Amino acid sequence: IDACKRELATVFANFAQETGALTPDRDIPNWRQGLFFLTEDGCTNEEEACAYRACEGWQVSPCADGKAYYGRGPYQLSWNYNYAPFSKAMFGDDMVLVNDPDKLVSEGWLAFASAIWFHMTPQSPKPSGHEVVYGHFIPNAADIQAQRIPGFGVQIMLINGGLECGWAAWGENLVKARNRRLYYEAFSAHFGVDPGPNLECTGMTSFFGGSSAYGEQYWDQDGGVCGCRRVAWATRDSLFDTPDNIDTAYCRCVARFFASDICPGAANVSFETGWESVGAAAQCDLGVLLPDVPEATGTGGLPVTPPPLDPIIWSDEDDDTTPPPAPPTT
Repeated sequence: IDACKRELATVFANFAQETGALTPDRDIPNWRQGLFFLTEDGCTNEEEACAYRACEGWQVSPCADGKAYYGRGPYQLSWNYNYAPFSKAMFGDDMVLVNDPDKLVSEGWLAFASAIWFHMTPQSPKPSGHEVVYGHFIPNAADIQAQRIPGFGVQIMLINGGLECGWAAWGENLVKARNRRLYYEAFSAHFGVDPGPNLECTGMTSFFGGSSAYGEQYWDQDGGVCGCRRVAWATRDSLFDTPDNIDTAYCRCVARFFASDICPGAANVSFETGWESVGAAAQCDLGVLLPDVPEATGTGGLPVTPPPLDPIIWSDEDDDTTPPPAPPTT
């Protein structure tokens, strides 16, 4: 029960910081002023400073012309590479919200779902906020050295650590981190639960490949066979896209990279999930899963060799530019 209360305090504290009116002259204290704003203040699709687009190089997720991926919803979901996987989780298609990011706040259930999704979904090399609350994130030596010790401080790192955590954070961003802690303590008191230790992230550094949260949660093409393999760098196909049926994400990866005339056996490749070996033949209907796959070109029945992949600039929620584990370059 205490963990559940701390989880509510965590989520509500972030609601207050991300969307609160934050007007101290009101009778209502700041920590109870959350869910006032729907979108990032002053932002529109036409405002270049609010674009939050990372569309160049090796694309984890695409962008749509004329669309901006600024903060929307209770957690102010930002950047195209957060909109795309959330869209896939909700609609089975990462382009729904990439093409129409305003849909996130035009439907109330979807706005709240975005916050729940962000809090519940690991994004290697980061754990989820839920895992931190319930003790499933167990720091290793690298985490301890980086001061990523479970507590509300890690929650700040997860949502906006690139700006609000570490020795480089200063000025307004330090105030934001302090406010999150104060709101968390206020909600903890409201729910009658001890907030626990490690409430700040001042000396903490961002998650990286050495963390215990680093894991192979994505599918990418396997250069040696007609199929895909699990990898730690971010791709458009995650195990968490369809956690109730891990075959689906694998099949989408196969469909994305291989055309039937080049790799006719791709759908029948057995693959190792980490928990069990399963065959994808019965699940991989490439035409149904991804009808717009471009025709691949190649010879000898082998997959087309992709161009070298540049490291992704990964951002948590606003401007955390912690790079993920680099993809292979050959």
